[in-house]
Amino acid sequence: MVANFARFTDYQNHICFSNFSMAREKKNQKHSVFSPIFHWNGKNVVVVQRGKSCKSFSILLRAGGFEHSCPIGRRHLNYDAEKGEEGTCQDLSSSEGEPVEVSDVFWLLTYAQSSTIIVLDFEFIYVGIALLVNKNEFYCRQEVIMPRYGTLLIFVFVTASVAFGSDWPQWRGPYYNGSTDEKNLPTSWSQTEGIAWSVDLPGCSAATPIIKGDKVFLSGVDADRDMLLAMCFERTEGKLLWQHDIAKGIGRDGRSTYAAGSAVTDGKIVVFLYGNGELVCFDMGGQRKWARNIQKDYGDFAFLWTYGGSPVLVDGRLYVQVLQRDVPVQGRGLREQKNESYLLALNPETGKTLWRQIRPSEARGESFEAYSTPIPVSFSGKQQLLIAGGDVLTGHDLETGKELWRWGTWNPRRITHWRLVPSPVTGEDIILVCAPKNAPVYAIRHGGTGVLDDSAIAWKSEDVREVSSDVPTPAFYDGDFFVLSDLRKSLSRVEPRTGKVKWTIRTPGDSKYEASPLAADGKIYLINHSGDVAIIDAANGDVLKVIDMGKSSGREVVRASISVANGQLFIRTTRKLFCVGKGR
Repeated sequence: MVANFARFTDYQNHICFSNFSMAREKKNQKHSVFSPIFHWNGKNVVVVQRGKSCKSFSILLRAGGFEHSCPIGRRHLNYDAEKGEEGTCQDLSSSEGEPVEVSDVFWLLTYAQSSTIIVLDFEFIYVGIALLVNKNEFYCRQEVIMPRYGTLLIFVFVTASVAFGSDWPQWRGPYYNGSTDEKNLPTSWSQTEGIAWSVDLPGCSAATPIIKGDKVFLSGVDADRDMLLAMCFERTEGKLLWQHDIAKGIGRDGRSTYAAGSAVTDGKIVVFLYGNGELVCFDMGGQRKWARNIQKDYGDFAFLWTYGGSPVLVDGRLYVQVLQRDVPVQGRGLREQKNESYLLALNPETGKTLWRQIRPSEARGESFEAYSTPIPVSFSGKQQLLIAGGDVLTGHDLETGKELWRWGTWNPRRITHWRLVPSPVTGEDIILVCAPKNAPVYAIRHGGTGVLDDSAIAWKSEDVREVSSDVPTPAFYDGDFFVLSDLRKSLSRVEPRTGKVKWTIRTPGDSKYEASPLAADGKIYLINHSGDVAIIDAANGDVLKVIDMGKSSGREVVRASISVANGQLFIRTTRKLFCVGKGR
């Protein structure tokens, strides 16, 4: 078979195929399609050779380009859409089950990291229903026999777990990396102009706004009543749909509150986690389904500061990590026995514990402590959960919590005050982990098992001082990492595989940037302690605009990351929540 395509056009988040033809060499039959337009995210198009058996094959989606089939054997060709250069043919092997045989060719177009698949079978023999099971790979799960001759079929299959770019369902967004496929986002507004709505908040919190459909979920506090809150606003108008008191007491130190962690939702439920151990689940209408306190279940948290991780919902399980020091600190923690760090998995419908995996560490003192969030990823068809903290990076089985591998350390001298804040982020088969206190970032190759030595390090940024982060979690977008340094006051765009810095800028203004960056629509959105939003051109680092969203006062500062959904930005300052833009 021979495939020929004359032109690909990306136009406003759609892909246009022009003059596509497929010829069957023996019968010289042709089927032509002229300029059908399909929704696409501008990154990934996949062409698959599929045989009579469609059993558990997988193809890795390549960000920033697309793959198409070679007309030879079980092989595929990597094609760089940006450079227009063809790569070399590589073996296309089955991850499990029978190998993929070469027969009919069908096209699969997919949102990157979602479950929406459009299938076109130009030979009208089979249509495979493809189901994306994680953010890097999809699998063919079913065949549907179709007439050999007939009208061109376009089949769209959407699973219940689809992660559209139009939602922001958890702290680091739909893809767990601070990015989204949203387009035409606002670039100019003020506190009064270009604002869809704004609401006053009764207290300061670092929790990011979480958006699902027409609802915005927010962890917060009522400072006057000393009360933790769970809130839900209507997305288009900002109306308060429901609000619940969670617990008395909003914090224990002057730097943060117990409402620092962000909520998580799957569209059926929403779960809030607080720094005092309260874990509460509501349905979308605000009815409480269950609640428990994990400090009461497993012992007081042993943190110098305030615990601030966010929960994660993946594949029907709720995950919470607690990485704490092994001995009591300032009267907090167990006194009769050693404090254990752990990964906890719960049934999200009932709140009952499924398992608790102990996570050992050789750290000392405060370096045991981490304020990071577990990040789900998929490597070579296997899903796992990444955890960074306690001087080590680990990968865990999603079903059992078993530790699959570990690498570390960024702290060979076992410095005792190196608590960790940033979460890990992945891109291009690289895991980026940020050592604290102006130390380098480390790029770790995936694919190892057991205890990894330093041969797993692809690169580290020790020669580029600006590429570091003490608090913000980097973003992955447009094929690169974007590393925001709160201490070095810089933002850098870095190639994942080589560590090459494409550009570095000084962050605007004098105030500190601790909120993690948002990457979308060719731009990087930052917000600093003072409430200034900086919009950066992702391509070259130019500062496009700096917008004052209201100065903070007293000891209150802005730490909540900006989120985006349906063409609108959601910006939380110390005492306000803004919805910016007209939206869709």
